[in-house]
Amino acid sequence: MDAEETNLGFLVAAHPQRLRRWHFPSKVGGKPEWMETRRLPKTEDLVCQTCREIQTFLLQVYAPVDGCAEAFHRALWLFGCMRCGTTFSLFRCQMPRENPLYPSFPLAEIPSELFWTSWKEASRRSRSLAAPQAPTGAESRERDPETAAVSVHPSEIGHSAGGSGSSRGRKGEKEALVCALERLQTEERRLRELSCPVCGLPSAKGDAEEAEQEEHPAENASCMRRKLVRLLLLRNQEATSAYHKACEDEDGGSRVIDVDEEEALLEEIKHQAEQGVDRLHRRCRIFAAHWSRGLCCALPEFELEVGEEEEREEGDEGAGPSYEHEKELLKKYEEEAKSDP
Repeated sequence: MDAEETNLGFLVAAHPQRLRRWHFPSKVGGKPEWMETRRLPKTEDLVCQTCREIQTFLLQVYAPVDGCAEAFHRALWLFGCMRCGTTFSLFRCQMPRENPLYPSFPLAEIPSELFWTSWKEASRRSRSLAAPQAPTGAESRERDPETAAVSVHPSEIGHSAGGSGSSRGRKGEKEALVCALERLQTEERRLRELSCPVCGLPSAKGDAEEAEQEEHPAENASCMRRKLVRLLLLRNQEATSAYHKACEDEDGGSRVIDVDEEEALLEEIKHQAEQGVDRLHRRCRIFAAHWSRGLCCALPEFELEVGEEEEREEGDEGAGPSYEHEKELLKKYEEEAKSDP
């Protein structure tokens, strides 16, 4: 039977933070950015039925359905077995615009400085990314993310951050953003408790096949944590360097390093390694320990731009449309807001 080719887009180097789940990315490789963090696929659903090896994440596509309120957000995830190449699994998730996990405004429109200072403030409120504390009483009502997150638009936040508007309005908008980020951090902690830090797939903690009992488990766990931190940092640095190089090749200018972002990411990576040691799949444990050849835990990560590369080149000459993901998402939000204010 002849295979039919479908063109989903083309690959571009992207900053790894642009591909986080709250930006609803389309991407190839890396770790899956789960949209619904409370209903992850079961581990057995990701095992190849031929060779019994866990599958590898291939790509995900953000594909919302126009005119369907229940599918305002929709994404597809594709996994495949890299050993035998005979098994593929496709998962779908969708949710409305108003949902308990994400704010109703696109976080991609928040200025980077405001986003990361708010992220650090949300982290300080929780005392630790790994040890949240629930607010009580008036504090809980004031910081309720369900109500605060839907009361503000990113353009208002960015505008207020520039110095206009009342002090009370700016404080309320900043509070809404911090509450939204607290909610995201809570779900990030949930993901770390359920998934492998190397490949991002769900992991059955405590399985005999996955947990290799050794003579000095405490010493081995400490050593593995250090190796995990080194591996995760290396991945982030490689992706960031590739993105900066692409930016320099495109416009000839270098990007300013956001210190707040670097500090927040280093803290997050350390917590991933701390919590993820006993959630490593067998292949991921071997890969993290030895960076073994012949094991494929995760493919190189790229953003999947919609459209075709030829159309993008025409767009550079001023004739074609823009296919930038954040602009498309913002346009969808604005259309939804006009139809249902």
